[in-house]
Amino acid sequence: MNKIVKVEKKGKKYCLIENQSQIDERVRGGDFSYCIFLCDANFQGINFTQDANFMGVNFTQNADFEDATFVEYADFSQAIFTQKANFSLATFKKNAFLSQTVFTKDVNFSQVIFTENAYFSEAKFKDEVIFYKTIFTQDAFFQSVLFIKDAEFALTTFDRNAHFSNTTFTQLADFLSAKIQGVLNLGVSEVAKLNLQLTTVDRIAYGDIKFNADNRETFLTLKNVALKKNDQIRALEFHQQEYQTHFKNIKLGGDKLILGFEYLVSNFGTSIWRSFLSLVIITALFYIAINDCNFDAKSFINFIFPTSYNIDNIFKSGVSGADRVLFLIYKTLQLIMIYEIIKSFRKFSRQL
Repeated sequence: MNKIVKVEKKGKKYCLIENQSQIDERVRGGDFSYCIFLCDANFQGINFTQDANFMGVNFTQNADFEDATFVEYADFSQAIFTQKANFSLATFKKNAFLSQTVFTKDVNFSQVIFTENAYFSEAKFKDEVIFYKTIFTQDAFFQSVLFIKDAEFALTTFDRNAHFSNTTFTQLADFLSAKIQGVLNLGVSEVAKLNLQLTTVDRIAYGDIKFNADNRETFLTLKNVALKKNDQIRALEFHQQEYQTHFKNIKLGGDKLILGFEYLVSNFGTSIWRSFLSLVIITALFYIAINDCNFDAKSFINFIFPTSYNIDNIFKSGVSGADRVLFLIYKTLQLIMIYEIIKSFRKFSRQL
């Protein structure tokens, strides 16, 4: 039997794990609390039949729990992973506690099954973290977590609620194709960039968060959630961001020109003042171009009247062929701008 050295650090006694044989001897009882691993921690395929206690552990080298099974409670609270951590394909059959845990390097929770609640509250992920195809069958708690790099939850299933309140995503929060049966709680969180592309979710607690995304589908999802909550104000905001993102992403062509014009004159049908001012500017420019700066009150009133279509009745003389073309363009734009004004006035009542 390898003798395990004990040291005292900050008033606590720690056991030094220096080789794999010491790990194998201790794994039967499942108690590794306040151990310091000086070697790679290899727990691949291990079946923990008793409570797995890793509370306060310091992994100075890589930690590998791939395909491990935790039959009883698994406690990694306040543990420190200074190198890479791998939990892929692991199964947690009881509650999993990873609160206040620090992950310094990459950590992989791909295809992990959490049968009961998973607690990650106040954990810190200093590098990329992957929850790819992970299954949370009960609530997942990520309150007050710090994600410094990208956090991937692609194709992950949350059968109940996903709690991310007071959480900070300094880069990307990626829920691509995730399925969330309960509430996605993002209240009072900071999200640098969000991806809800192809995400299935009906309820999101978003509070006053200002979202940023690279794809329109994210804002479309947020808009649909807001409409289900009868939150017309946020739905309108997400609608505007949806079109802004779509405008940025599409290639130059007819659609981009149309969207660009709508953004310029009415902010996609959401700004009453911008649409009204745009109509005034368009009217003034075309009137000056056709009438050569010769202002006349009567002709100007007839010019702006929507039903005045005969240019010869507006300007009694000096109407050229070019003037007729300009007048036709102006009347077309006038009708479009009237529509934009009406749409902006109805922004809180119209169907988005």
